[in-house]
Amino acid sequence: KIFGKIKRKGYSDNFATLLTASQKFPVWLVSFNESSYASIDDIIEVVLSFRKDIIVETVNGYRYNYRGNDAKSGSEYIILAKGS
Repeated sequence: KIFGKIKRKGYSDNFATLLTASQKFPVWLVSFNESSYASIDDIIEVVLSFRKDIIVETVNGYRYNYRGNDAKSGSEYIILAKGS
């Protein structure tokens, strides 16, 4: 068992654990929306601690369901991380 019960304060540690377990993959593609537990800058910082070659793009006009059935607007990001 890699992940424990995830609580809000443990998300960052669990995200780092996920990236640690994914190090054998040469390329990562991470989707992130602004309704998440951290800011995009915090997520970028964690990814940069594993991979130095990253590209971050904003997906314009994307709508997602956030803890309910109503589609909401918000910033969605795609992070491409390569190398080690």
